[in-house]
Amino acid sequence: MPAIILGGFNEYNSSLDDVIISFFVVGPDSQTLPLAILSMVRVAVTPDVNALATLILIVTVLLIFSNTVRNVRKIQKNKL
Repeated sequence: MPAIILGGFNEYNSSLDDVIISFFVVGPDSQTLPLAILSMVRVAVTPDVNALATLILIVTVLLIFSNTVRNVRKIQKNKL
């Protein structure tokens, strides 16, 4: 199970970097998060972009931290 969760985290982080693939795959009526960030950055780096990047970073760090804490507790429980 931890490998599946870690794979999900990895895919989440990779999907944010795939602007080029999103640019070619997205339909005309939809817009993905990477493309929205790219369109905001093309004009100028506004506080909205900074806030969005901060939120993405905080969510990613919290998910990794909570998974690490859960795994440490599971290891300590198995040692007893």
